[in-house]
Amino acid sequence: MATRVISPKMPVATKITLFGGEIVAGEVFVSAVSNHHPGPETLLELLNDNTRAFVPFQTEEGMMLLHRATVRTVDFESPELLAIFTSADNDRIYPLTVILRTETPEAEIEGYCYTGDLRPEAQRPVDLLNTPDMFLLMYSSERMILVNKNAISHAFV
Repeated sequence: MATRVISPKMPVATKITLFGGEIVAGEVFVSAVSNHHPGPETLLELLNDNTRAFVPFQTEEGMMLLHRATVRTVDFESPELLAIFTSADNDRIYPLTVILRTETPEAEIEGYCYTGDLRPEAQRPVDLLNTPDMFLLMYSSERMILVNKNAISHAFV
């Protein structure tokens, strides 16, 4: 029988809004080692990983295996990502307002997006929205938000 290597996990406290409006609070578990950079996996990497359909999510009621396509938005804190958005010399931060489809009362998110991880010739907000990733990272009202692009009706830059 093959041995399966399990990477150590780290909890990330989140508030998740599902399609349909249900809000659940709990912890998502990211790998302690990222496959893309030094340090732990980010929540954005986890939710944009197309090899995973379900993500373990610990709530007060117990462990939920959450299908990532059912996630509308994720609110979380990240000092590392906050530093990117609040840096005075970052010229790849753009204002962005996304208008969400109207299943829930929160129909608009005004904030900022970061395009610095894109190819140098394609670092506009529209390029970020057109990546194949399922989730878009935004900074809004002192919080980090992941928005499922399938929930976005349109956007203003």
